[in-house]
Amino acid sequence: CFIHHCDYQPSLGATRTDYEHLDVTFNCHEHCKTTSGTAPSMLAMSAPDCGIVPIDWSRPLTALTSGTYNKYTGRIGFSYAELLCALLSGGVANIHHVGALTQELYDDIVVTLRSQGFDINRVILHGTVASLADTIRHVAPHFYLDSHPKGGFKALIEAMSAGMPVVHAHPAEKSAYYLQPET
Repeated sequence: CFIHHCDYQPSLGATRTDYEHLDVTFNCHEHCKTTSGTAPSMLAMSAPDCGIVPIDWSRPLTALTSGTYNKYTGRIGFSYAELLCALLSGGVANIHHVGALTQELYDDIVVTLRSQGFDINRVILHGTVASLADTIRHVAPHFYLDSHPKGGFKALIEAMSAGMPVVHAHPAEKSAYYLQPET
């Protein structure tokens, strides 16, 4: 069995036909279905049941996303900072980011938001947290934003287990992976 958790770089063995090929991310699975020469299956993960987080639609629209800097670095169609601007201009009042960011990525977010006239304080950084489920319950966002440009999986399952609607940015550019050159 070949479990293919391809966040940002293709894995050796992805095209082998002598193993059952299991993908664990949407982008990876879509890519592998059409290019690997295998018949991959999607591996469904689960999260502990922490209860449904009620959504209060009477308050300003709030989003939450979770992942470390590697999920948000680079661009497929647009960068994470550009996605934040699009959401803020589309009516989202605040976006909560759970997970560590590099200084470079944080600076890019600040410069991009300010250049578009947005208050950087509308993006609320939580850093690394002990429990994503507890953070989701505390923030009680209206929706969960999948990481971009590299989609996630485990945090997405945790958000869905809390009953969160999920938004996945799907740019017109059809690149399944953001390949970082080796240095």
